[in-house]
Amino acid sequence: MEISRASYENPQPKKMKCFCCGSDQCFKENLNGEITIMCFECGFMTSEKYKKSNLEFQSQLSTTSKLVRELMKEDVESKLIWLPCVLTTKKGMIFPEGTIDNWTWTFAPLVKIEKEEQNKYLKPDGLPYEERLAIEKKQSFPKNRFMDACEAMGMVVDNSNKK
Repeated sequence: MEISRASYENPQPKKMKCFCCGSDQCFKENLNGEITIMCFECGFMTSEKYKKSNLEFQSQLSTTSKLVRELMKEDVESKLIWLPCVLTTKKGMIFPEGTIDNWTWTFAPLVKIEKEEQNKYLKPDGLPYEERLAIEKKQSFPKNRFMDACEAMGMVVDNSNKK
């Protein structure tokens, strides 16, 4: 299996060993001029900007969930901070959920809102949303099964049948 994200503008990322879990399913790439590293085994990620000394990162960290902050890990050698990722696509969102002692990866799909229901889901400007995150349809996966959440989101391509 592989992640379906390569393109001409965004070539295949470089594979490397994950700081958090030791897996070789960790990929380093340049996204919009910023080096990011993400492990598809454990679901943790970092960026060249994720450092305790970076005030912008500290400000962003203060607005993230308590669980993400509690699960944060620091690589003392590189000084990079690793966080469980929160992925949002047109298909939905993957995020960690629970407590530090008992958490899972959750996938919640994005669903269309019926016209007659849209008045219940208004944007700050008063216009209705056309889609919403369907928490009631969420799927939970053990913390060591991040790839299962990615598969539920449709991010995984199975190449095992290709010749």
